[in-house]
Amino acid sequence: MAPESKLDWSARTGGAVQLVLDPSLHKPLYVQIRDQIRERIISGGLKSGDRLEPSRELAKCLGVHRTTVSNAYADLEAEGLIQGTVGRGTFVSPLDQA
Repeated sequence: MAPESKLDWSARTGGAVQLVLDPSLHKPLYVQIRDQIRERIISGGLKSGDRLEPSRELAKCLGVHRTTVSNAYADLEAEGLIQGTVGRGTFVSPLDQA
């Protein structure tokens, strides 16, 4: 069984938010990342204005390629759940915009 990758975002978001990836699932890793972040936003674990980890840092913490995280972030941005600004970072959008 493959080890799980976990990331604690508590330093960035003020709460203990973890992502758990399971490479044995028949679900792409970017989809696992996207779905878990989406759930945290919808449930209120991540709030409007919370800054997400930069894609490079998140990828390094999770042991995945940066493209994996970038794809997850791109999907979330297309859904209106997050907004990325070059030079500033990626932030959770207000839910009424989603």
